[in-house]
Amino acid sequence: MDKKVTRKALWASGLSIVVCLAMLISATFAWFSDVASNKGNVIASGNLAISVIGYDANGDPTVNFKDEHDPVINESNWEPGLANTKFVKIENIGNLGLKYNLTFVTYDQGLQEALWYKITEATTLPGGSVPTFEERKQMGLISSDIQDGDLTPGESIIYRIDYGMNESAGNTYMDKGFSADIIVTATQTNGDAKVVKAYTVHDIETAAQNDTVVLMKDITLDKNLAINTNINLDTNGYEFNLGGFSLTFGQTTYYATYDIKGVFKNGIIILDNSNGHFNMTGDAGTDANIVVENTYEGSAVLSGQWGNVNVNDTKGRTYIEGSVGNINAGAGSTVIIRDGAEIGDISGDGDVLDEEGMPYGAIVLEAGADIQSAIKDASSGTTFYLPNGTYSGVTIHGTSFGKQITLIGQSRDGVKLEWLRITNANADITLKNINITSYNSGASSIERDMLYISAGTVRLYNCKFNKTSGNYTIQASAAAKVYINKTEFLNSGSRPSYFNGNSLKVFTNNKYNSSSNALNCDNIQASLMETVMTGNDFANSNLYFNASAYSIKSDANSTVAQFTEAEQNVIWYLLRNNTNLRIRLAFSSGSRYLTLDSNGNLKMSSF
Repeated sequence: MDKKVTRKALWASGLSIVVCLAMLISATFAWFSDVASNKGNVIASGNLAISVIGYDANGDPTVNFKDEHDPVINESNWEPGLANTKFVKIENIGNLGLKYNLTFVTYDQGLQEALWYKITEATTLPGGSVPTFEERKQMGLISSDIQDGDLTPGESIIYRIDYGMNESAGNTYMDKGFSADIIVTATQTNGDAKVVKAYTVHDIETAAQNDTVVLMKDITLDKNLAINTNINLDTNGYEFNLGGFSLTFGQTTYYATYDIKGVFKNGIIILDNSNGHFNMTGDAGTDANIVVENTYEGSAVLSGQWGNVNVNDTKGRTYIEGSVGNINAGAGSTVIIRDGAEIGDISGDGDVLDEEGMPYGAIVLEAGADIQSAIKDASSGTTFYLPNGTYSGVTIHGTSFGKQITLIGQSRDGVKLEWLRITNANADITLKNINITSYNSGASSIERDMLYISAGTVRLYNCKFNKTSGNYTIQASAAAKVYINKTEFLNSGSRPSYFNGNSLKVFTNNKYNSSSNALNCDNIQASLMETVMTGNDFANSNLYFNASAYSIKSDANSTVAQFTEAEQNVIWYLLRNNTNLRIRLAFSSGSRYLTLDSNGNLKMSSF
């Protein structure tokens, strides 16, 4: 309802119908004495629905509350002694019994003391009679004059609403106004289901289990709010402004379903219940962001309109049916984009799939296809899906390859890429679920690596390197940017991965299977001061530094190497946040190894 319009009108009533749909569980069972069989058991939900129609004084329909937003009552330029009549018909159009509630939410601009009303039941349209002077009620009482009752399927009830301006109203009431919203709610008749009318944040946070919360006015959060009971929430045409705070639907001890619908703005809604299934509908004007932390098995369904979506849920699936902003799918998460959905950019290491289970928006290549030819003419931002098979090595160079390309394999062990060589500073390449198996034997001796990066950006997720020969597993120049997560390194040998400068940006949750050199770096301060390196299992492999050539010094008369405070902090960080790691310091006189003792202090071996 347009409140600017209704402030100028004597009356305005808005539409809001909230239906709390609970499952009607009905089952048919058939037992046969002569067979061990019990077939055809059925559970089906019923349909709880109401129709609310407004009529004028002649009994002609004027507005359908569910589909239209024009007020039933809209009077202007009124004067003392004027009166009018409207009708509201509520009908149960579902197949479940329901209990309804008709409420007025009023907004007085100085006129309600001069107004009167009377609500009565009518049997026909039009029907009833004009109230006598003694039957009139002062308009200020209408918000507490609640009409309610039960309706069986197909049953209806008609309310006659008479209203007018007192004949005795004086000049005090000139240029004043009054408006109201008419709100009809319905819920099932069986059980303890009830509708909570929310005027404040407190009304929302104190709602009981299984309640349907209906906003009766605009509400703004003034704190982070966590709700740890399963409720349904409908903003009812009003705005729930999160005020820059978060609204969290938290853990319950039992399975719970949530229907969250309406206009949510300026904040974050967090879904964090591993026992919860969430149906989220953002009405027009919604810009709140969604964070999906935990759901039950499958599920958060986002329809309507939402802001950005961040999914960290590794159990369930998040379905996008409406319009959302950017999507970030965290490692291990799955996001399904359904037909007709509108989305922004996609990022993260999780799976973002279409309804067929394929990477969303991906071009599917034939097994063993020429990848280099495929990406040559592709536009930046293209994703290619690689079925299981063996693929020739790829060189990305020249200005024509300065683009963002993603290669997603069907399975890590099934998709085998010989090698990858990148020399374009503007290239941004992501590899996911790919096994790199060989090295570029045709390159110059310094570039005969499984993955060679002289410039550009490379992101690896859930990949594998099985090094049997050649130069380095990975070699990255100082101009490169490399991000590696959840990748396995087999048989890295004496010449493992070499990262010049600070080219290694992220190295997390990776795994080695042999004790040898894992990573070669220039030196601690130049290479790893800004690197995120956590959760890796190095299998007693070495993080190798050429200490004699760079900042780490050894004392000829001592077995203790001397480090700067910054270098010590980095070493502690690496050893504490990774397992089975040794740091190898190569001096001209030999190597030493750094580990942590049982007290968490640095321990260095002798030459």
